[in-house]
Amino acid sequence: MYPNTETLLARLLDHPSVIHSVLSSDDALKVIRLLDESRAWDGVAGHVILVARQRGWPMLTTDPDRLRRIAPDLDVDLL
Repeated sequence: MYPNTETLLARLLDHPSVIHSVLSSDDALKVIRLLDESRAWDGVAGHVILVARQRGWPMLTTDPDRLRRIAPDLDVDLL
């Protein structure tokens, strides 16, 4: 069983280094195109990839394969 994920998520979202990004309708279309090109459907991962590319940031993840299925060229730092 997972620990209280609600509490963990709240802590993460309150951390000063975490940036919240709203999914605009324009960005949603970009995510859809990205997912169509990769023939994958993982809207959360698609949005994360889009934001990372827009900012020129590497991805921090415990599951790099999930992101690389959509963006094999992605710069990933493993947590």
